[in-house]
Amino acid sequence: MRSRVAVSTLLNGIGSLAPQLFALVLLPAFSFGLFSVSYLMFAFASSLALSILCEPWAITYRGSPSAGEWRFFSSIAVEFAGSTGVMASVITYLIVGDGRQAALSGICTVLAVYRVNARFFHAFMGNWRSVVFGDLLLLIGAGVGFGTGGAVDLDALTKVFLIWASSNFSSLIAFRRPNFVRFSLVRWWRRHAAKIRPLLTESLLMDASSIGTPYLLLPIMGLQNFGVYRAVSNLSAPARMLLTPLRPLISAKYPKALVRMQGLLPVVAAAIVAGTIVAAMLLWIGDSEADLGVVSALSEYAFATGVYTSSVVLLQLYYFISRTWSEASRLFSTRLVQTVVGIMAPIGGYLAMGLAGAIWGYALSTGFSCLLWMRLARTG
Repeated sequence: MRSRVAVSTLLNGIGSLAPQLFALVLLPAFSFGLFSVSYLMFAFASSLALSILCEPWAITYRGSPSAGEWRFFSSIAVEFAGSTGVMASVITYLIVGDGRQAALSGICTVLAVYRVNARFFHAFMGNWRSVVFGDLLLLIGAGVGFGTGGAVDLDALTKVFLIWASSNFSSLIAFRRPNFVRFSLVRWWRRHAAKIRPLLTESLLMDASSIGTPYLLLPIMGLQNFGVYRAVSNLSAPARMLLTPLRPLISAKYPKALVRMQGLLPVVAAAIVAGTIVAAMLLWIGDSEADLGVVSALSEYAFATGVYTSSVVLLQLYYFISRTWSEASRLFSTRLVQTVVGIMAPIGGYLAMGLAGAIWGYALSTGFSCLLWMRLARTG
């Protein structure tokens, strides 16, 4: 069991990162800004999926899950993914004004959001054979997408979208075929609205700062600076992605070892190491004058990016724990404070000091927020 979880975590982390990493090194800041407009829509859609479907499902069936429920779960997942794909296409077109990118954004969002749901279900059910196989195919699919993009001589931005779509489509082969039950999403909402509302409210508050703030900054920053600003978050993705596959396990069983002081200290140390590695890498890239797309532009902000990386690793882990196991009222109040700080700090920083101020505001507000979630995870 543990070995399968470890292998799955590694494969899922690398495979999920592939589109972002290729985008970081292939795209200049302006093009990366365009890609980020679309990727943020997927991030918002996957956040909604966790609040509306995955976590309410885990709360409902924790302790006595039924494999037969895949019929209904998969139908909800299909309806939800299709709806968010349309949303992603429309909003991307309204912001960018490019029909091709809007279509690619919608296709990638449908595939990626459905995969998030399907993987969550199979991991929650303990079907690790399918999960590991799907994670392996995710990585292979990214390689196929990269090779295909190079063979047909696509532009860099389209190649990144192809990698993203190919990886998620390939991964779906490992999971059970979805079923279709009409209006299953509406029926699910009516049946479990009491569980969904607090999770969704808290999630929307989170998205207001993590996703809403970048969109608020975009008009005043321009796509060039927006691309550099968003690269801070994307560069920390390897560390964050290693935690994401553990979410179903945290939802199923309270991780006492991680909230006790004996377990807390090694986690904090690991987060600091991750941030130090990111900062050192950026400093090296800056000194070498290597041309690595938007990553090269980010080297000027190496220390702030390192602080952000360490902070966001801790924030994500203890947020996962708090999300499922803390009282709804305390979850809401903690999220409200984080949202206010997460919106004001980057915007205030940009107005005061430009791009550097926005990045430092982002990093320091994330550090403050991680302390809030660590405290809540320990106290409930």
